[in-house]
This record gives sequence, structure tokens and C-alpha cells, in this order.
Amino acid sequence: MAEALLEELQKWRKQQGNINTRPSINATSYLILRAPTEWETEQKKQGLLSRRAAKALSKIEKHKSLWDLAYKAIELVKPHDPEFLESFSALAVTYNFTGSPHIDKQNTGPFYGLSLGNFDGPVN
Repeated sequence: MAEALLEELQKWRKQQGNINTRPSINATSYLILRAPTEWETEQKKQGLLSRRAAKALSKIEKHKSLWDLAYKAIELVKPHDPEFLESFSALAVTYNFTGSPHIDKQNTGPFYGLSLGNFDGPVN
């Protein structure tokens, strides 16, 4: 699964280029994919999608293979943290991300991180 996910991430990287949708985050490329449960709930309540939800749906459709593989990886957490799969609301996909100690005011719930790639060579 890790190999398939890495391959899909490499495809995403070529397609995405140096687009960082959150400039306050130190990453060459950054993309947020909102979990479908967020906008599906909104659609059921309101009968139609808000502009924000429609944009989130479009991103999921555009990156469906990446989302599906990442979700399979997230499902591996279920035996250890069964509530997480039901509560997670977004997936951050990054390239050349440099983390730093901070307080995240937007994402206040628990999260998991997974890094894939070659960490021995120079950053491309």
C-alpha cells in the first residue's frame, strides 16, 4: 500500500507543481482534501451544496485515486483508534513540508501523519 500511495503522491506532485494553498505553512506544495462526510452532511441538511462544499467535492473528484489510497491507509488506524476514522474531517497532502512547533487554530482534533519518499537525497 505504501508503494501505491507514494506513486500516487508523485503523480500529484507533478500535477500540483509549487502550489501551496496555505501560504502560512512551510511547504513547497500543500493541498487540503475535506472528507466527503463533511459536505454530504451539509447537502442532506440544506438540499444543495454551498460553494465551499462544491469546491471540496471537486477536489475529491480531481484527486480520487489519491483520496482512495490515503483513506485505505487511514483505515489501518481503526483497530488502534476506532473513533478516529469516524471523526476525521480533512487530509493534508504536502510536499517538502517543514513542521515547526505551533498551535493550530483551524484543526483542533487529533490527527495522524505519514511521510513517504526518499529522505536521504536533496529535495527536488
